Amino acid sequence: MGMRFRLATGAAFLGFLMTGVVSVPAAQAAGAAGIALDQFDPAPAGDALFGVPSPFARGNWVLRAALMFDYADQPLRLTPNGGTAAMVVSRQGFFDVNASLTIQDRLLVSVLLPVAVVQSGDSPATSGAMLTSPSSTQIGDLRVGLRVRMVGDDEDPFQLGLGANLYIPTAPGSSFAGEGAFRAEPTLLTGGHFRAGVPWVWSAFGGVMVRPSHNPTMIVYGAGFAASLWHDRVQIGPEGYGSTPIQGSTFTLTDAVKIPANTSTNAEVLLGARVRFFRDLIAGWAVGPGLTKAIGTPDVRFVGSLGWAPGLPRVSETTQDSDGDGIPDAQDACPYAFGPRSADPKKDGCPVLDDDEDGIPNAEDACPDKWGVKSADPKKNGCPPETSIPAPVERAVPRAPGP
Repeated sequence: MGMRFRLATGAAFLGFLMTGVVSVPAAQAAGAAGIALDQFDPAPAGDALFGVPSPFARGNWVLRAALMFDYADQPLRLTPNGGTAAMVVSRQGFFDVNASLTIQDRLLVSVLLPVAVVQSGDSPATSGAMLTSPSSTQIGDLRVGLRVRMVGDDEDPFQLGLGANLYIPTAPGSSFAGEGAFRAEPTLLTGGHFRAGVPWVWSAFGGVMVRPSHNPTMIVYGAGFAASLWHDRVQIGPEGYGSTPIQGSTFTLTDAVKIPANTSTNAEVLLGARVRFFRDLIAGWAVGPGLTKAIGTPDVRFVGSLGWAPGLPRVSETTQDSDGDGIPDAQDACPYAFGPRSADPKKDGCPVLDDDEDGIPNAEDACPDKWGVKSADPKKNGCPPETSIPAPVERAVPRAPGP
């Protein structure tokens, strides 16, 4: 990839990031109360993991899309002064419309629209005010993302990228689906593909969620890995993600109800599996518990997805070498038998039979069961060298002396 394109994508990234960061302070004063309760932030369509993004950017003008559903059980319950728990949001489920576009194998542009389709709660009274639990379908905040892979290629074990998400306040005001103000999230992304017994993929990220003043700015982070099995038809592995406030602020549920943020950390883990159908159609499922009692952390979360992802790297094809002959299985005509390279694709990586071990394959050996030498004559190639028997030497026999 040329330096000119890398500079152009880097400049585009910085421009996007500055737009997002500048927009956040501008919206603070006018931001309506509310909080984006859902702590599951899907990775862009085409990424290997469910909630942990990667530096992945493969293809030129390649579009990928996914429809995801994530369900959280009891994501918001309050227990004032050690009393009875007030179930503000007992369940919340989102459909996430997810799409991404890769350009020049380096740049990825993504968009995500969450729609809350399952919401319920007890509308409890707390802190002297009534909290109205959500019960209807609501659009969440639109997410627009940009990232660029700066180091490594798609098939490398280590890749490094920069990313940024801009959250546009499209959710209703004073809702649990959005925050009524712009948010920006710059991130550092790592990941790659490697082989350790079986092929693996991994991703990790860290960043900052810059939020309006009525909710605290947070650091966000996560990591995960997965084994790729049966020639990349099945992928399974764990992942975890979380966020921690870095401001002594409050979470604003409504204009009248604010909760101290303190240092409460959100942390969740998922065990996920994905199955590839018809090469480009991918279905996935993941389930896992919340590890803390922070706002938005559920008792358990379930995620399901169905995506169309053409041109994904085939981990087994790029790295797997089952017979250890140095020829990847994808190119090896005999992937489970050690053999040398060959200009003939039908013989590349296949073993060479040489019963008499004279270095001449049986197929070319005119004497395959006898050790021999190379010869330009196909009828003698691989046959024992000819040996000549010297002619007998006639010797003079002395005559007896005459009479």
